[in-house]
Amino acid sequence: MKRILKILTIVSFIFGLLINIDNDIKAASITYVSNIGDDTLGNGTTSNPYATVSKAVSETDDGGEIIIKSDLLVTKSARFYDKSLTIKSDNSGPYTLSRGTGFEGLSDNYRSWYNPAMFEMGITNGLSYELVIDNVIIDEQGLHEGTVFKQNGDKNYNANLDIYHDSVIASYSPTGTITLKNSKILNYGGYSAILSKSAKVNVKNSVIEDTLPATSFDNRGVGAILIQQSGSLNFAADSKIANLVSSTNKNVRAIYVEHNSNAIISGEISNNGSSNNKANMIVISKSTATIEETSIIKNNNTWAGTVYVVNGANVIVKGKIQNNKSIDRGGGLYIVTNGAASHATLENTGEISGNSSTRTGGGVELQQGTSSFTMNGGKIINNTAISGGGAIAIGKGNAKFIMNGGEISGNTSIGKVGGVYLYSEKVNVNINSGSILNNKANGKATDVGIEKATIVNHGDMIDHHVKVNKNAVIDTGVYMLQEDKYVSHNLQNDYLMLGNLHKDTKTLLIDELNSKTEITKDEVKVASLPAIYTLWVKAGSKNVTSFDLSLPSAADPSLAYYVAIIPTDATGVAISGSKVEYYKAKLENGKVLVKFNSSNTNGYGVALTQAKDIPVTDENGGTKDEPKVPDVPKKPDVPDAPDTGNNLLTYSLMSMAVALLVSTYMFRRIKL
Repeated sequence: MKRILKILTIVSFIFGLLINIDNDIKAASITYVSNIGDDTLGNGTTSNPYATVSKAVSETDDGGEIIIKSDLLVTKSARFYDKSLTIKSDNSGPYTLSRGTGFEGLSDNYRSWYNPAMFEMGITNGLSYELVIDNVIIDEQGLHEGTVFKQNGDKNYNANLDIYHDSVIASYSPTGTITLKNSKILNYGGYSAILSKSAKVNVKNSVIEDTLPATSFDNRGVGAILIQQSGSLNFAADSKIANLVSSTNKNVRAIYVEHNSNAIISGEISNNGSSNNKANMIVISKSTATIEETSIIKNNNTWAGTVYVVNGANVIVKGKIQNNKSIDRGGGLYIVTNGAASHATLENTGEISGNSSTRTGGGVELQQGTSSFTMNGGKIINNTAISGGGAIAIGKGNAKFIMNGGEISGNTSIGKVGGVYLYSEKVNVNINSGSILNNKANGKATDVGIEKATIVNHGDMIDHHVKVNKNAVIDTGVYMLQEDKYVSHNLQNDYLMLGNLHKDTKTLLIDELNSKTEITKDEVKVASLPAIYTLWVKAGSKNVTSFDLSLPSAADPSLAYYVAIIPTDATGVAISGSKVEYYKAKLENGKVLVKFNSSNTNGYGVALTQAKDIPVTDENGGTKDEPKVPDVPKKPDVPDAPDTGNNLLTYSLMSMAVALLVSTYMFRRIKL
């Protein structure tokens, strides 16, 4: 009996040890931090916590949790390597970690001594790691150490302690992951709020914003979130970057993605920057990004593009870019080369609306090299630009706009074109489908407008033009600022390619018209015929080119309309040795209908003129009145020949023969 009691006593003691590791011994996977804790005397248990997060990360094992039990003032970086940690508030949170003054510097092999982030992680063993911050508020209060606003490690600066800190949370290793969830980062004072060099960043149900006045901040760095060196960002639909400000109007920017990185932006970017902010709001450089259906980017003040697509970047827009203001070009999107051709696509759910710019491209600015903007659907509506291109402005280099669907409507400009504005010489626009309606400049309907010559001694017409497919709807046609004319597709061809006429071809046609001194007007000889309109055109699919021109304001109603045409080569220059042909045009529904035979694969130079009468090319392609073919007299009806005896005899003999054949056939059938 005594032996049994002894065994029970030992078991009870051991069991008590197991269940009462208690408040004096830290659980292996959980570390506690409180403002009443102590880094020297504490052991990280709930009853004897540490005082700082930096102490806690050094003492917590891989996969462990650090539980914040109160608000904390932070003056030392929480830096760790080769492990995954979760930092979160206890059930009474969220608690706030506030940056304090006199933040301690750190050193490493790359930067020597430098001003660190509040949280830093990296690897030395090649394995993956993750930092999760959950239900915590981090407030930097706009504070920073150093006086030079550069990214740490800048080779131009040896004393990195003179440089601002990189970020609130920073990762410097390729296999790392930063996850911010159910949390806030407020008033970041360094180069960014979150920095990834090759790591993955997940932002879920979290906010990055300023709550202090603009006077608390000078330069705001490259962006609240900076993704570099093949890193990635997943910015979830329930997250937001908002209300970022600066006293100097410098670099108020939400997201910067560069160096072959990738971003999926599903959340909200709103109300950032003052009216003179000198930064783009989102920059995608030599990287890819998708702005998802749930994303809304609105009410931001920017410079040269709310979303800036540059240096070989590729961006897909499925969400909304609304009511942003640019103090330069590109109120919504700005697509530009600056190193390599960049590309953006607007999909069916995408919308670029209510944006404005003080120069060109209220909705979209597209420039340089072979950069492109493709509109597969969606809407570009109610944007405005001061100089031109309320919807889209295209210029500089071989930039290309392709419209495969969607709607461009209600855009305005007090400049030259309310809708799609081509202000450079070598751009290329393909309008394959969709509608462009009700866009105006100074109250004048201008849905698609060409300003400068599409060629001017370089490039070629086949690659630089406006192409309008018959499936596309353009309310007013293509407005050509030279000679103030509109050209409309009248659905007689599968497509029309249009451009301003090469100067040499234009000179040739004008000289030709000037030579027509034999033409008379009211029986009085005139020195020449006017070249009212000129253009280059190529039609698709048929051997006849047909289109409508707006009625010239200075037209003489007593004279007929004619077009002089000449075939061109691929550069838009008239083919040597070709002759100018003339076709008669005609008025139809308040427009001038032009129609002529066309077999040249590189299109034609065309000049519209007026005269009393011009000998025209006698071909069926023109609208020349064809001579009437005289009616052929109808031959008199020949009456049926009257029945005669011979006829009756013939019919009788034929009937008898048929009867004999039938009888013979039936007899043989019966016999068989």
